[in-house]
Amino acid sequence: MEMNVTQVLSIPMTIYRNSPFVTINLDGKDLLFLVDSGAYGCLIDKKYVSIPDDMLGPEEQFVGLGDSQVAGNTIMAFFQIGDERFCCPFSCLGNLCDTLPKFTDIGEVTGILGGEFLYNYEAVIDYKNSEIRIERSKIKEILSAVLTQVSLT
Repeated sequence: MEMNVTQVLSIPMTIYRNSPFVTINLDGKDLLFLVDSGAYGCLIDKKYVSIPDDMLGPEEQFVGLGDSQVAGNTIMAFFQIGDERFCCPFSCLGNLCDTLPKFTDIGEVTGILGGEFLYNYEAVIDYKNSEIRIERSKIKEILSAVLTQVSLT
C-alpha cells in the first residue's frame, strides 16, 4: 500500500559538513540536535532540561562521546518537531554541549537524536531530499501508548 502524503510527516534536516541536524522544540525552546543513527539513544545537555533533579531517572554511564566517559540521568521527554508531538527517553548529560563538535555556523548543538528514536518511530532518513519521514499513525500509536501508561501510574 502506498502512503498518502498527508499520512507521512516530513521533518526537514539541515545537512552541514555531511552531518544531519533537526530542530526540536522542548519546553518552548528551539534546540538543534544532531541526527545520529549510530548512537543508541537520545541525549540532551542537562542545562536545557527544566525538570527538578529529584524527578530524573537513575544515573547511567556513557562511553563513546569523544574520548570521554560521562554520567547522565534519563527522562521521558515530550517535544515537538514542527506541529507534531513526540515522546522519547532522553539521557541528560551535564556537559554534552562541551563534548559535541562545535558547528558555530549553524548554532549550538544541544543534543543527539539517536537510534532509539529513529527505530521506535520507524523513521526513514532521506539524505537526498534532506528529510526524515515518519508515518503519522506510528506517532499517534507511540504517544497513545505512553500517555496510557502515564495515566495508569
